[in-house]
Amino acid sequence: MKKVFVFMFVVFLINSVNATTINEIMYNPEGSDNNWEFIEVYSEDWVNLTDYVIEDSSSNDTLKLVYFYNSSYSLIVEDDFNFIGINATIYSAGATIGNNLNNDGDSVILKLGNGSVIDYVNYTSSVGGSNNGKTICILSDENRTFYECEPTPGAENVAVVKNETENKTANVKLGVHLQNITVLNVLYNSLFKIEIENKDNCSIKDNISVYYNITNASGILVKEGNFTREVGCSGYADTGEWMPDETGNFTLCGLITNSSVNDTDDFACKNVTVIDTSVISCDLSLAIKTENLVYNASEKLEYIVEINDTNCSQMTHPFMIEHWIEDLYGNIIKNPDSSEPEITCTKTKTYQWTPDNMIGSEAYVIKANITKPYCNDTKSDNNFNSKIIIVKGNLSSSQITNSSLNIIEIKTGSDNKVKYGESFDVKLEIYRGDTNKYAIYLWVENSEGKKLSEKTTIHAK
Repeated sequence: MKKVFVFMFVVFLINSVNATTINEIMYNPEGSDNNWEFIEVYSEDWVNLTDYVIEDSSSNDTLKLVYFYNSSYSLIVEDDFNFIGINATIYSAGATIGNNLNNDGDSVILKLGNGSVIDYVNYTSSVGGSNNGKTICILSDENRTFYECEPTPGAENVAVVKNETENKTANVKLGVHLQNITVLNVLYNSLFKIEIENKDNCSIKDNISVYYNITNASGILVKEGNFTREVGCSGYADTGEWMPDETGNFTLCGLITNSSVNDTDDFACKNVTVIDTSVISCDLSLAIKTENLVYNASEKLEYIVEINDTNCSQMTHPFMIEHWIEDLYGNIIKNPDSSEPEITCTKTKTYQWTPDNMIGSEAYVIKANITKPYCNDTKSDNNFNSKIIIVKGNLSSSQITNSSLNIIEIKTGSDNKVKYGESFDVKLEIYRGDTNKYAIYLWVENSEGKKLSEKTTIHAK
């Protein structure tokens, strides 16, 4: 998969060669793109495309005949493409079609060997067919517009049937994300939540601009601001900021002022209370409870975190808690998750986890920590707790035959950058299964597949 943004303005004179047209394109197959991309060409009568040229925006290939089938359909494919059962003449473009068909958008041009253009298509991922098992295709000879289609190489094109939700118009909704009770002199930078309903492709970003203001109980303006952020289908980070500098009741309101989504629920307000937690005396402690000590792998389990305030003053205030799961070696199994609930005297939070299947049994440690009590906590050594559980695997070694290789972690430092000539650590999870192979090769490549490092070899014996 490559990530190259190319913008082209193209003007061509088109030759008519027996009404030969680009009819269907699989540019971003689900999963790996290698040996799965194809371009379908349609002709009223069979046309020999040998020595024709296929181009994308950065490279071109001369077509070679691989398999003849007397049909109006021809398929341009990569080497090792599996064309069994496809009723079309097959032409190879080599290892890749052009420089790999770009997943974000590209130009596809079919030419004669002398350079004369037969047909061309400019597409973007907004049409559809991006990493979802679909293609883009022409559905009408009169209207040369491409739509998202079911893959039909060597057969008549078929449109994707949208369900009722997909046919609805996308709608952006603005809501207030800030909690009801906020804390004096704490910076909040996630004031709102933006949701886009009925959106087909969440990977495509929409720009949403919001004006917001905060007034006190007397209606006096204490804060106003603007922000613009990109949203796929939902988001709440970096949606305005506020550090309350006085206690009391306030009203936070927001208005969408500009949006790339036409339909909007563009206004939201919420009353919040600011408290001074330094005057609240507390003693927060937590306990972790599970129904069982031993669980089966692939079985969903629940664990409960109970928080108690033994110095309860009957004043409700927020607190921040984090929970995660490790193995006995300290390796993170379930990533840390933070939340900021409210507590008066007690609070119970229930979480779920489903362990992967495995061979044998493993012990795991559930951990939880109160990271910010937001009160005068008289004793902090009881803000952390842990609980060990056992998970029994359902597989024997004879049942596992497939090899697996997973990159667990890449350590590149706090700035998440590596310079040329520098080294960095990679943590791998390797299972050989029943293979006799034991060499593992590691290298670095860019988004276009170009290798940026030498191969490093390790042996898993």
